[in-house]
Amino acid sequence: MLKTYARFIALATGVAAALAFAYWGYVAHQKRQLQQTALELVQDSTARLGEALGLLTAGPEARRRLESSFTALEADVRRLASQDASLNPPLVRAAEAYITDVHAILRRQLAAHQARDAVRADMAEIAEHLRSDRGRSEDWIRQALALKQRLERNFFDYRFAAGGLEKSFKSLRDSRAGFEPFKLPVVVIEERALAKANEQLLAASARLTPEVENARKLPLPR
Repeated sequence: MLKTYARFIALATGVAAALAFAYWGYVAHQKRQLQQTALELVQDSTARLGEALGLLTAGPEARRRLESSFTALEADVRRLASQDASLNPPLVRAAEAYITDVHAILRRQLAAHQARDAVRADMAEIAEHLRSDRGRSEDWIRQALALKQRLERNFFDYRFAAGGLEKSFKSLRDSRAGFEPFKLPVVVIEERALAKANEQLLAASARLTPEVENARKLPLPR
């Protein structure tokens, strides 16, 4: 009887050990899968950001490519959110912060492109209106003022988006540093790429501002 009981205990212990080993093996596999997914999503967002920064001062034709990358990044954010973050909370938080910051950069870059293109269209329309002159009647002056007000709104939108973009660059510097404790082969945007993009943004704003100032100067009524 005692021998049978001892064999039962040994068998139960062996089964429990086997189950525990299988469970921890499964958990380890899930952790590896999570790490691989997180790093793939970070790498994808980095690649899309690199392309987007190259289009920072591009013309209206770039917006379609930016919109495509913006939509793809929304899918990356959803895919990361669907992962079991409890398997590696620090890594998921770091990946989420980074991808979200990249997503914000593309959103603000799209807004800046749209507003900048609207500003240029407004300036061209104002110039055309001034060339028409038409004796500077009340109707002509009213139209000129309406065009100027639209220019002011769009230029405000541009400055707001550009300012937000600068803040996003700073935020991304912090989130890219969040991977340093992990010592993983994660691909994040280089600091010099962010610095170059910020310089380009400031230079583009500096070029646009005096053009807007000049367009604001409507002629006095005759």
